Amino acid sequence: MGIFVVLTGQNANARAETLKTWHTSAGLEPFKDIKHRNFRLLQYRKFNKSASNFHTYDNGDFITHTGSFLYKDRCGDEAIMDYFAAFDGVRVSWPDARGHFALIIKRDETLYLSNDALDAYAIYRNQDGTVYSNSFIAVLECERRRTINVQGCYEYAWGETVFGGKTFINEIVRVPANTLVRFGERTTELTQSPPITIGETTNRNTSFEDTVTEHSERLRRLFSIYAANFSGRIRTALSGGYDSRLILALLLEAGVDPDIFVYGDDNDPDAKVALTIAKGENLHIEHINKSKFKIPQPDEFAEIVEKNFMAFDGWKVSGIFDSGADLHDRLYRSESDNVVMNGSVGEIYRNFYYLPDCPYTTKDVAQAFYARYSPSACTSEFSTSTFESEIAEAMRATLQIDGEPLARNQVDALYPLFRGRYWTSRDVSINQRFGLMLFPFLEGAIIQDTSEIPIGFKNNGRLEAAIINAIHPKLAAYPSVYGHGFHEPPSIKHRLSTLTSTYRPIWLRREMYRLKTQRPKPRPFYLDDDYLKNTFDLKFPYMRKYFHLYSAHVRTRKSLGDMTRK
Repeated sequence: MGIFVVLTGQNANARAETLKTWHTSAGLEPFKDIKHRNFRLLQYRKFNKSASNFHTYDNGDFITHTGSFLYKDRCGDEAIMDYFAAFDGVRVSWPDARGHFALIIKRDETLYLSNDALDAYAIYRNQDGTVYSNSFIAVLECERRRTINVQGCYEYAWGETVFGGKTFINEIVRVPANTLVRFGERTTELTQSPPITIGETTNRNTSFEDTVTEHSERLRRLFSIYAANFSGRIRTALSGGYDSRLILALLLEAGVDPDIFVYGDDNDPDAKVALTIAKGENLHIEHINKSKFKIPQPDEFAEIVEKNFMAFDGWKVSGIFDSGADLHDRLYRSESDNVVMNGSVGEIYRNFYYLPDCPYTTKDVAQAFYARYSPSACTSEFSTSTFESEIAEAMRATLQIDGEPLARNQVDALYPLFRGRYWTSRDVSINQRFGLMLFPFLEGAIIQDTSEIPIGFKNNGRLEAAIINAIHPKLAAYPSVYGHGFHEPPSIKHRLSTLTSTYRPIWLRREMYRLKTQRPKPRPFYLDDDYLKNTFDLKFPYMRKYFHLYSAHVRTRKSLGDMTRK
């Protein structure tokens, strides 16, 4: 299933008919339209038209899902039927579930809605709780009043996503993590116990070797489940880094012969490494060079933007405009019944934030990693202190803490629970519209306890390299883009580079980004006025309130953050 919408209240049927007309005109294929006195449920197929799991019982009860869903090591109708039998209407059985999904159950005249353990499959709703959907645009279409959330607007422009429960539209929020939604005579959100805990491990003093063994076995168990359900259908990218190499090692060990592809031109370091590995291991690999994608004419651009708008739910983390290559690629890689692997959040085994082992506040972390903005590009609506403070507050809410400073395990937990939940998850939700996609490093069972691993194990990629070497020594021995194989210690040059990044003062990190954006960079062709004028008003009637803009029609000192960086 690609898209679902649950509507309640007096306007439910009218809204449903409007959405059906709009979605059909956008090319989405309807799957179910269920009318009930307490709700209206619309469902649409994935773009690759793959089979949808929907099981109905004689009394009218049913269970279905969007995204990818496995239960007790199985997928398909058997999995959802087993889940239905065990579901008590009160608790979500996250420990026995895998994948990233929205699970929808009707039992005894009540509808239930929940998602995965990390909350990586985002669900949105309007403020009065009468529209719930995995489509941001579907909720937006149901709202007559649409006002800009200033903080959300700046977070997306500078950080490519929106953190916490807000969006960049005040009238739309994200359903909180650890929530079971119940639609009966009234709608209720039931808070669940967090499935991913922090600081409850009993093995903090485990040796490096035992840590490698523990996490290698944890990953092997997960990939044995993948192999049993999807062998012969898996497609995965390969680059010159850690995460894709680890995925390939696990697939090969599990007996899977995956379909491999790599992005980049002939001189791209990732492509060179991937092609070397494929040749050495006698693996078929497809080399995809997006730069060769046909450049559209300006009068063709409006149609591309319109198609992207629907396919990418209005916005994605890599920017809202492109040549059409991204949509073409996602449709291609998920064609037929392929299952695509994605290595996002593999940095749970590394020092993602490049911070040394010492105390930090949430504001320190916000300034170290999320202060990638240029104040001079913003109008007086922007406040440096407010921007950073609200991100810090969202971090505290994620960790469910009041006090500071943070313990080291809390800093590391912010990577999957904050960065993964709010940045990576946007791509998770969008990709699941195209076909089945698996994100092994976003699984709750894989994330659990990784924040407790000593940071010394993670520095310089030491732990992840050792895991790759433990699983597939031959694969580990191939070179990487870091200048060494994963079977040996990193070079002095690489260690010095990492140390420079790790011990760079927080204030300097902020200033370096601002220095980089002092002068607007050349814009890609699709951001030229000849292309953009066919899609919106180049006077920027909304965004000029928040940014100093540069175009043929609005010439001021700085360009919009999205235009300076993309």
